[in-house]
Amino acid sequence: DNPNRKIVVSLNRYERKKNIMLALDSFSQFLKHIQDSKLDPSNYLLIIAGGYDPKMKENVDHHNELRLRALDLQIQNQVEFLKNVSHEERNSLLKMADVILYTPENEHFGIVPLEAMICKSVVFASNSGGPKETVRPETGFLLSSDPREWAEHLKKIFEDDQMRLGMQSKGNIFVSKYFSLEAFTERMMELLLE
Repeated sequence: DNPNRKIVVSLNRYERKKNIMLALDSFSQFLKHIQDSKLDPSNYLLIIAGGYDPKMKENVDHHNELRLRALDLQIQNQVEFLKNVSHEERNSLLKMADVILYTPENEHFGIVPLEAMICKSVVFASNSGGPKETVRPETGFLLSSDPREWAEHLKKIFEDDQMRLGMQSKGNIFVSKYFSLEAFTERMMELLLE
């Protein structure tokens, strides 16, 4: 095992609307960006995990499209595809991830960014929908759908360990403060007593 291994995770169902292709394209561009830097591309792994129903044509087709895209980008040795991960495996992925790529656009609230932050992962999310309510500049990045922007921010976060570790810690504190059961209970009591 590589002690310098950095893990980037995308957790979504295998559906086109989840925009998982953006994770592959961004990761590929990131690996190209760091070819001539102090970062070693072989230290990085992208894990794409999510719900998959073999009876659903879109799930099967999209999984195949993603695998082919990884081959086309020549990153297949640095990408793992996991299907139907258990709750325990999902939690393990969240805990081991240095960065979570949350690629759906105009998604509702979305629990993945909060789960990632509580597990001390930096969140990269599309600048639309629910993540605009939960991802803060000190806990992650809200980005356009341009993979170059995601790649640049991946390089930035992995070049600066202090920034990455600070964001991981602040994300955990943020979720504990604003989204814990205690925080919800306190807010509800404030509303009831008004």
